[in-house]
Amino acid sequence: MTTECPKYKETTGKEIITDWRLSDVSDRASHIFKQKASAKSKVTIVYCKNTENCDAYKKDFCINFCPYSKTIKEAGFTAKSLSNRKWISKYKEMFKDVKQKSEPKKMIRIGDYIYFDYSFWNFNVDKDSVLYKYSKGIFNDSKVFIEKEDFTVDFIKEILESYPKSLMGGNITEYNKKVAPMILLHLKEEFNDLYCELLDKYPIFTKFVTTNIGRVALIKTIKKDVVFNYQNFDAVYKGDNILRILNYPSNLIFLNDVKVSNQKIEYDLIVGDNDTIVIKSENQCDENTIFLN
Repeated sequence: MTTECPKYKETTGKEIITDWRLSDVSDRASHIFKQKASAKSKVTIVYCKNTENCDAYKKDFCINFCPYSKTIKEAGFTAKSLSNRKWISKYKEMFKDVKQKSEPKKMIRIGDYIYFDYSFWNFNVDKDSVLYKYSKGIFNDSKVFIEKEDFTVDFIKEILESYPKSLMGGNITEYNKKVAPMILLHLKEEFNDLYCELLDKYPIFTKFVTTNIGRVALIKTIKKDVVFNYQNFDAVYKGDNILRILNYPSNLIFLNDVKVSNQKIEYDLIVGDNDTIVIKSENQCDENTIFLN
């Protein structure tokens, strides 16, 4: 199902290209299915005038179907056309300085809306629920732009206490065990004032079990000098993008020109800005840890 979003909103900001995608019909490795001979290369360009008022853009995300974006698609040439390679090269050169972006994995403010994408939260909602405005019935799409004025503590309470029903009529237990606690955790991280207001008004939510274990985090933002398992080796993050392997095996150690086998050495790796790990212990995290989910 195509995600519905509010009608395009005109803004006075400067229009810029925020994202783009290029589909080269001659690149067989990038296509799951065999392309027809008549298929053409395509480029998708996303324009936006709201980047200064968008937390997603400021964090290097982009949702190309949001209320503030305009998407333009252009078709090029077939794989056999002599012009195809030139057409592909033109767009690669044109957009070489525009970083391609992904959608955020948690709630985030986009202008006058909150982008909200969590499994089952608006699935099969009763008509008397405040969530019904953002529900489309049984076959639902969880990706929704909630109007900022609707995103109140009472609205959030309804989300957390929801008991979505399956097609067979039973409760979807995964929602209450995993999804709802994750929503509360993300609320704390992204909208802390609302989170505090929620707990003040409804203290029962302090009993929700929230955990960072299993979440994906940027390595460069985890707590320093905490030992954890990295690809079956003990490791610590030392800061400055240095990940130190503590028990790296080496058979190339020499003492007095004599080879010594079965030794363990420390080995430093340089991690990239986007390198991630799955959190296995709460002590790997602090207030500076950036999670991607």
